Amino acid sequence: ARHYSGAVRCVRTSPRRRDVKQAALAAANMKVYCFTKKTKPVAIEVASTEPPCIDLVQPGATLAGVCSHLRNVDLSHKDLSHVIFNGVDLRGARLAHAILAGASFQLADVRNVQFDHATMTDTNFQYSDIRRASFRGATLDRTDFTSAAIDFTDFTDAHMHNVIMTNFGDGGNAGYTTFDGADLTGSQITDSSLPGVSFRGAILKDLAVEDSYFSDGDFTGAVFKGIRFRDGSVEHANFENADLGEGNFEACVFEEANLRGANLRRAILTETNMQNANCYGAAFDGSSLNLADLRGADLRSATFQETKIVDSTFGGANVDQADFTNAIGLLKANFYEVKGMPIGVEPCVETECTAEFHANIRTDPACATLKPEENLRIGCSAAYCCKRITDPAQCGNSFETDVYPPTRSLVSICEWDAIKKCLSGPHLMCPKVTGVAEYTATVP
Repeated sequence: ARHYSGAVRCVRTSPRRRDVKQAALAAANMKVYCFTKKTKPVAIEVASTEPPCIDLVQPGATLAGVCSHLRNVDLSHKDLSHVIFNGVDLRGARLAHAILAGASFQLADVRNVQFDHATMTDTNFQYSDIRRASFRGATLDRTDFTSAAIDFTDFTDAHMHNVIMTNFGDGGNAGYTTFDGADLTGSQITDSSLPGVSFRGAILKDLAVEDSYFSDGDFTGAVFKGIRFRDGSVEHANFENADLGEGNFEACVFEEANLRGANLRRAILTETNMQNANCYGAAFDGSSLNLADLRGADLRSATFQETKIVDSTFGGANVDQADFTNAIGLLKANFYEVKGMPIGVEPCVETECTAEFHANIRTDPACATLKPEENLRIGCSAAYCCKRITDPAQCGNSFETDVYPPTRSLVSICEWDAIKKCLSGPHLMCPKVTGVAEYTATVP
């Protein structure tokens, strides 16, 4: 054998009329060139790992810059605590049940490596390539995966308390990673994109997520209690029967997500986008849905008891048998063109606002004001009508009010030009309607 300094063992075999070309051994430290003589064919076997390199693999060792690779080696059940694997090529290696506490794999290539049931607390995987690696049942508490590249990586049933996953996925993009049954209590996911990720049955208590995206993810049966999820997106994701209670999802996008039967009690859902989401039978009791957008959502049999829905929009949603008993801000929510009959919401009725309004203008235009009519609705929202003030002492009182729903559809019922004329008296503020400027009326 040429170009090889290690041990070589030659075994005589049956003759074959061909040369053996380069044989790249899967777990060697250098390329090996093997050949046969045409007159005496032989098979050449070479040690699978360079002995000096494998001898260095022991607790506390530094392999960075010394051992270029350990491809396909079997280090299962070994104590490798605090070993520095930085930059080492470990593709296909087996480290199942190994003790890797405090080890560092920074910039290492660990594709297809098996870490199943390994103990890996305080481990460093910054900027490493862990695509298709397996961490099933591993203990990864306080491990740092900042900027690690992941695709099809398996964390099933892993214990991952206080793990850091910033820019997770080599530039923030990773796909189809599995966290089924994993416990990520207290961990952080920031500036990451994990399309198609699976968290089925995962424990995500006190998880901190910011500016991250989980489109088409599967969170079936996951527990989110205490999660802080800000400015992220889970559109088209599946949350069926998931427990999101007491979580903070402020300004998150749940568009077309499946929240069927999910628990969202006492959750913060302010300014969330739930357009066209499936929320059949979901529980929103005691949650904050102020300024939320639920247009076109399926809210059948969902419960909103004591839920804050100030300035929320339910336009076009199916609210049949949805329970809004004691909901807070009901008169300030927009139920325009909803489908079905909800519980705890007065049915829409035609208002006499227009006729009464014009009568007031004709009889006494000098002193009038807008006041809310508690028993009248416009598109299932509170109606404000122009009412004549009979007590001259009330003229001149200043007030500012909104007209609901905040759409131009209101103009056809209480005509805007007439409303402006109706307001007479110093410093009265006309109501604000989308697309219409604010006016100040003065005494004629």
